[in-house]
Amino acid sequence: TGDGDAARPDRAEAVFVVGGLVCAACPPRIVRALGLTAGVLEVAVEVLLERVRVAYDPARLGAQDIARKLRKLGYEAEVEGAASASDRALAGEKARRLAREAEVRRYGREALLALVLALPIFVVVMLLKPYGPRGVVLALEANVLGSRRRYLAAEALGSLLLATPIQFWLGARFYAGAVKALRRGSATMDTLVALGTSAAYGYSCYALGAASHNRPCCRSHRTCAMDGHCFHGHHYFETSALLIAFVLLGKYLEARAKGKTSRALRALLELQPARAVVLCDDQAETVDAAALRRGDVCLVAPGLAVPADGVVVRGASTVDESMLTGEARPVPKSADPERNAVYGGTVNLGPGALRVQVVAVGAGPRGNQPACRAR
Repeated sequence: TGDGDAARPDRAEAVFVVGGLVCAACPPRIVRALGLTAGVLEVAVEVLLERVRVAYDPARLGAQDIARKLRKLGYEAEVEGAASASDRALAGEKARRLAREAEVRRYGREALLALVLALPIFVVVMLLKPYGPRGVVLALEANVLGSRRRYLAAEALGSLLLATPIQFWLGARFYAGAVKALRRGSATMDTLVALGTSAAYGYSCYALGAASHNRPCCRSHRTCAMDGHCFHGHHYFETSALLIAFVLLGKYLEARAKGKTSRALRALLELQPARAVVLCDDQAETVDAAALRRGDVCLVAPGLAVPADGVVVRGASTVDESMLTGEARPVPKSADPERNAVYGGTVNLGPGALRVQVVAVGAGPRGNQPACRAR
């Protein structure tokens, strides 16, 4: 079926660089939304590479239409450049690498600042107030308003002042993400974080307001003749603050790990050659490997790398597949169906040349034209 796909004029492929893949719910959402778009034939999301590969009918829509659809879903989307692989490596890949590094640094700064602001609230509320010396507890419960009619504990005011910038400054990204998801009629992790922390922060503000009307005898949390009119609710500023801090820390660790994994994958992809020798009417022509199409027949001489995944149709040799398996032992290849599969980036060790028919390639800039005619 690969040969038929390559020759079909109603099928084209495009790769989109997508930003904003924040959780595991994003890939299936993209696949579902694009799958319902008229003219889209196939969708594949590469999360670690931050790419979406789409096969579509060029008579019904174009690559820019798909990019606009991705933007409407709330993602940053651009069509990957249709230049050669080396051009993309020098331009687009460098820009994305710098953007990822900036994102890692930004998450690191925000997580550190959130922890610096949140940990004092945790220490005071969870350790000093219940277990600290009596003098420290009395100081924390002192009324900072200096009034017998209104009451606001020192630790409550401090918690409010520390939690507010975490909630509305460092946590602003979660509100923005939740609003975007709400407009799309869906929910993401941003929605959960925004709802959970807002509930904790909102109730805490209510608790401070309600407790401010307590009589003096209510404020000691001991028996009071007017206990029925006392409000003994506890604020949860430490909960909202630490939740945002830990989510930001998780995003920092995720972004750093994703960057390392992405670099490793890209290093593996860069092992594929930029040029390929294609046989057209028994004439050898050197073309850009990005222009290869399913069905093209490539000549792989000893010492050269296989330009794309394919099957051997003529010749016999040995291939180094250590980049895939880690095994340094050469693997025999021939037209025998049991040993004819070869993979892009592996190296023909010789002694013979191989003729390889391409069966799987990425999106190229030449539509459905054979590579040998797309110069």
